[in-house]
Formats: sequence, C-alpha cells, structure tokens
Amino acid sequence: MSERFIPAGGARQPEDDRHQLLYPVSAVLPAGEAPTKVEVRIELPPGFRRFYNQGRLNKCAGASSSGLMSLYNSPKGKFRAYDDTWLWNEAKKIDPWPDTVPGDNSGTAVRSVFDVLRAQGHVPERGETADGEGTPKLKHGVESNYWCLALDELRAVLARGEAVVCATRWYPDMFEPQERGGEWWLPARVTGQAEFGHAYLLTGWSDDREAAFTPNSWGEGWGEPGEQGGAYVPVSLLEQFAAEGWRELGAVVDRVRLRGGGGREKEDE
Repeated sequence: MSERFIPAGGARQPEDDRHQLLYPVSAVLPAGEAPTKVEVRIELPPGFRRFYNQGRLNKCAGASSSGLMSLYNSPKGKFRAYDDTWLWNEAKKIDPWPDTVPGDNSGTAVRSVFDVLRAQGHVPERGETADGEGTPKLKHGVESNYWCLALDELRAVLARGEAVVCATRWYPDMFEPQERGGEWWLPARVTGQAEFGHAYLLTGWSDDREAAFTPNSWGEGWGEPGEQGGAYVPVSLLEQFAAEGWRELGAVVDRVRLRGGGGREKEDE
C-alpha cells in the first residue's frame, strides 16, 4: 500500500486576541435581524482551485487569503490570481514568531497576512504560477478587516455572499472528506491529536445541511472534485473548533480598494 499523501497546513495562532477584540465584525454588519434562511455557495472563477494548491508548503494562510482577494477582484467570468507565496513570506517578516523566516517552510498567522494586505497590498499574478517575487500594489490590498467572534456572525457574513478566511486545528479524519448522497463532507466531530493548524476559505453556508462549505487550498482533487468542488464543514465541527479556543475562526474583509463603490475592478487595470 502506498503512503497516504498528507498535504501541508501551516496556520499559527497568536497568543493574544487584541485585534479580534478591537475589530469585531459585529461593528460593520448591517443592523437588524439575522437572516432567517441561508442557502448560499459562491461560484469560484475558472482555475481557482488549480492555482491555489499549496501542496506540501505550509502557506495556507497566504493561499486562503489570496483566494479571498481573487474572489473579490476577479473580472466576471475570469480569474485574477494573486501571489500567495509572496504574501506568506511577507507575513513571516512581521508575525509574532522569531523562528518564521521568509523562504523557509514555516507557517504564519492569518492576522499577520491581513496586516500585510492593509499595509502593502498584494501582488497580482498574470502567469500560471506564483513564484514569490513581484511588486505589491496597494490597490490590490484591503482597507480594513474584521473578525467573526461567534458562529452566528460567520453565518451572517456568508449570507451576504462574502467569503471568510478561517483558521482552525486540522485533524487526521479531515484529510479525506467522505461522500454522502453525492456531496462531500468533513466529519461532524473529531477526536485525537490534531496534525497542525490550517487556514482555509469558507465560501458558503447551508441552513438545510447545517454546514459551511470550503474549497480548501489542496487542489481540485480534494473532496468533491472539479473547479467548484470542496467539502461541507458541519456546524458541529465549527462549534468544536470554537470551544477549543481558536480565535481566528473568521477573518472578514470589510472594503477592498479595487471595489470602490462596490463594483469589480476593470479587467485591464
């Protein structure tokens, strides 16, 4: 029997939660009642899952956050890729850990990644691969970002059709989602020792299924195959992660520079 391929993770959690407490998403969510029924799944641009495949590199925080920027800034029907290797390395320059060095294979924090996106912007990629080199453009970054501190806030953001970067522990039972009725699922709960921390995008929420949805950053073969594939993440599993004390359960972009008044960037900019 061949050895099971275990992809990389790489998310690390800062010791303090100052940024989460200072910038809760509740401060920018529209006032009013919570949505009564949520069934939403964001359509991914062509080539998205193929490009954001981290393989054995611990750059999940860079890959998932770059994927979020692609969802915001890709022209309709097309795919604008971002250099997730560059973002990963820049975050390691400013994260809280002295042992993380640009160019090595250590992970970093989602919070540090968004610090880079606010201060420097991002590097748009025109080619098929990201090489970690390039000049960041501030207009490809974010004005601000906020944090979901509860699952009802996560649900409310996803209900608006906005994706969320999530960082949690990742357990052995989560490497291979199981097919049920034509859909691919992570387990309802997990036990044992976590393999590592992992950052991933959430691009949907289903009240009927009591689950969120992730395309992950492990290529088109993980979970449901294909460009629009991935796996459902049961709410019970997210509740377990929240109980474990992971504070980077949801990083939300409030306003993207390219969007201006809410429109997408022109294709030639």
